[in-house]
Amino acid sequence: MGKILEKADKIITAINRAYLIFAIAFLFIFVFTNVVGRYLFSRTFNWVDEIGRYLMVSMAFLGMGLAMRQGSHSAFTIFQNALPDKGRKAIRLIVLVIAFAFIATFCYLGLLYALNNMENRTEYLRWRNGMWYLMIPLGSFLFIWHTAFIAKAFINESRGADVERDIASGDALLKGSEFLNEKSANEKIDGGKN
Repeated sequence: MGKILEKADKIITAINRAYLIFAIAFLFIFVFTNVVGRYLFSRTFNWVDEIGRYLMVSMAFLGMGLAMRQGSHSAFTIFQNALPDKGRKAIRLIVLVIAFAFIATFCYLGLLYALNNMENRTEYLRWRNGMWYLMIPLGSFLFIWHTAFIAKAFINESRGADVERDIASGDALLKGSEFLNEKSANEKIDGGKN
């Protein structure tokens, strides 16, 4: 059963990431085309605003689970870090339970909202609104899915792990950057003078 879940998780995560990448790419292409059309040809496509809005909403809902999994959501850890380890773990468990309850409720209400709006159509493309609103329960499900896989690690995460993660991501961003190359070159010059 564990291997099946792992395989399903890899597939779901890959599809989730791929959708977000394609959505960002299409959003950029559509909006860039509209900007070029507006300034060069004094002509725009009305449907671009509509699809852009729905792509942004879908990216927000479908990306929140991956962001949780990667530890990318904002967090206030000062209070929980002030507690002893058992209290800290208890607070993190309570946070997860509240998050699961909230998102499960959100999933249910989002599904009802989507189903109630299936007959309504978008203004320009005439797509069913309910199809786009299905991103709410789908994103909520994905949030629960991704969070379930990291729940144990989240609860047991050591103090300062969030700071270490931020430092590591900052180092990864700087690696090979022009700033570091320049700094390294300056250090070599300064080192050669001594």
